[in-house]
Amino acid sequence: EMRFAAIGLFVVMLLLQLCAPVSAQDQPAESTDPSAQGVNASAQSVDPSATLAAWDGGTISVQDYVDWWRYMPEGERAPLVTMEEKLKFLDSMISARIMMAAAESLGIDKDAGIVEFIRKRRINLLTETLLEDATEGRIAVSDEEIQDLYNKRRIQVNITRIIVPESGVAASLIDSIDAGVPMEDLARRHSDCPTSREGGRMGPLRWGDLNDYWSQQVFSLEEGEVSKPFPVEGGFAIVRVDSRRDVSAQDSEAERDQIESTLRQRKAFEERYAYIDSLRTARGYEIDTEEIINLCAQYARALLKHGETRRIVDTDIMPDFGPGDDEAVLVSYDGWTFTAGQCANEVVMTPYQARPKYDDLDVMYSYVRRITTDSVLVAEAEKLGYDERPDILMELEKVRRRKSTLVLFRHLTRDVVVPEDSLRAFFESHRRASCSRPAIAITRYCSGRGAVPIR
Repeated sequence: EMRFAAIGLFVVMLLLQLCAPVSAQDQPAESTDPSAQGVNASAQSVDPSATLAAWDGGTISVQDYVDWWRYMPEGERAPLVTMEEKLKFLDSMISARIMMAAAESLGIDKDAGIVEFIRKRRINLLTETLLEDATEGRIAVSDEEIQDLYNKRRIQVNITRIIVPESGVAASLIDSIDAGVPMEDLARRHSDCPTSREGGRMGPLRWGDLNDYWSQQVFSLEEGEVSKPFPVEGGFAIVRVDSRRDVSAQDSEAERDQIESTLRQRKAFEERYAYIDSLRTARGYEIDTEEIINLCAQYARALLKHGETRRIVDTDIMPDFGPGDDEAVLVSYDGWTFTAGQCANEVVMTPYQARPKYDDLDVMYSYVRRITTDSVLVAEAEKLGYDERPDILMELEKVRRRKSTLVLFRHLTRDVVVPEDSLRAFFESHRRASCSRPAIAITRYCSGRGAVPIR
């Protein structure tokens, strides 16, 4: 008992020193969080190899404790000011480590679904971090730009529009409108636009609610005026402005703030794509449209055999490949290739709701371009050493732990009915729900492993 009391006093002293407030001259200029100040100073004040907790098969050192907290997103960081908060955080680390060890012993972390989830999360982390760094400091919005868009958004319109696939059809519809045929009736009978059911009516709309090209076409018209046919995605469009009025914002400052935010988002999008295009050009990125057309045709044949249509994407269907078709190269750069077979496998691993329509050329082209562009960005990120950054590695470890322990948690509580969102919340927060059967199951499991802090 004396020995455990002495060890406990040692751990308490370590924790106190680990997160104790530091003097003003030692505080990092970028943080005012007392917990962050204490953790940032810990490397100089505490032996990082000192053991805070131990159990059969694992330990937690001061450095583990610091890293676990430091690389958490700021919004998820637990406060580490009182001793109770410090010990609670240590308890959560112990539970997570032991549950992960149990999941690994059962091979849960090697599950194909978990491995694929982590692979995609890694791609997302590397690409997003690279793009954020590449565009940092390059996004500026001037007062003139804000005022210009503010003036444009003072006008609100309601419109009727028709979209048809060919210019000849559009011209004949203009003749019908000039002859007095109601445009709403023509929209219902001929328009390919989703608004055809409502007679082509849309609105109210302000500049920016549609893209700039559409906004230029619509807001150049006076009330009651019908446009000439103009080219759009999917064919040709005809627009009539049914009403037009001034709707100056009552709270102009709030409106300007919203406009500034919108412009920044738009410029960030443009900067990102300019950077992506520069990488693709530098690496000699080439996409073979003809081979994508062939792939769509092979999917179409497979769909016919299954009696499916291109609207059905919740079925695992592979293309009807002929000999060697699966080796056709869709994309290449820097000696790297992406084949039709690899694309088909990627589609099967994509969640149903995110899959491309199998035989839709435009959608399949966009899908291939997107996932291969991700590979270009990942290659650049790895070249710059992003895959070795501690924050990214820690985040990937957290993802692996959460997904694996969630499966184990279900195993431990298989006789307990608990909503899935509650289980997810449990592991994402690393906190135990009090007085619940799942919490009791985990507490008993961890206690049986000798999982307690050395206090």
